[in-house]
Amino acid sequence: MALQASPHLQDLVNRHLSMEDEPLLLAIYYRPEREQPDIFLFEVVENFGAGRIHEDRELFEIVFEGNSGFPLDPGQYLHLVLTSPVEFIAAVDENWKHIEELKKAIEAGQYQVLYEDPGRPDLMERIHA
Repeated sequence: MALQASPHLQDLVNRHLSMEDEPLLLAIYYRPEREQPDIFLFEVVENFGAGRIHEDRELFEIVFEGNSGFPLDPGQYLHLVLTSPVEFIAAVDENWKHIEELKKAIEAGQYQVLYEDPGRPDLMERIHA
């Protein structure tokens, strides 16, 4: 069964879309096998991390607790996984841990694309390759 993002998650993505200095290129809500029932949001952001590739071959992940602007169930967390287009390409080509779990969630139908920049269809295509 495919995932359906909450209005709060879509609102968060819409707020990220308004950021002019780091334009959002791709946002995917997904459910990996780990830490369920947490919420996972994967974003490819132009200029994130100055376009550098993390030397440890890991994508940046930050975990948030719920608040009044983004309510979560007790014991549930929001995981935001962020990368730049350059790092994303390296991560896909080398099958980094976050990419592997994202691909597994996609194969299982446990994802929803919340935003895809029309000028960058290559990003989603790369995941499916």
